[in-house]
Amino acid sequence: MHELLDIVDENDRVIGLATRSEIHRTQRQHRAVHMLVSNGDGQVYLQKRAPSKDINPNCWDSSAAGHVDSGESYLDAAVRELSEELGILVPTSDLNAFFTRRPCASNGFEHQRIYSVCTRQTLTPCIDEIAEGKWLSIEEIDAWVATDDKALTRDLKTLWPVYRANVIQS
Repeated sequence: MHELLDIVDENDRVIGLATRSEIHRTQRQHRAVHMLVSNGDGQVYLQKRAPSKDINPNCWDSSAAGHVDSGESYLDAAVRELSEELGILVPTSDLNAFFTRRPCASNGFEHQRIYSVCTRQTLTPCIDEIAEGKWLSIEEIDAWVATDDKALTRDLKTLWPVYRANVIQS
């Protein structure tokens, strides 16, 4: 809760610095990353956020996600979050930035960069961050997102169709 994040303007330029809790309390624009991890067998890993999370506890979300620390690049944040949350080391060259989302109330005023990565590494979810995780087929996720299940984060519901359209080759 005391991590320092850059406050950014509508053009994603740094205009200040504050703690994560202050940025969320005052609804300031900041940066975040989401990653969707596939395994090469037509499956994508989704995580159920830990019950201790202050935002979307016990909800299913992208494979890994997090804030971009002050002074950190989006790409470096993606690599860090994959390591911290899933225990995998991914070279930046393996990450595919397929979507940029502008800040709005529904995404917590985050400038978001969304990445995809395919790996055969064994995932080791961090129990402080992730209550549960599972590999699901594209069709299973399609069906789940179509139900508008409240157990899915709004971010996942928004990101999934873009992932389908831009990353998955039909």
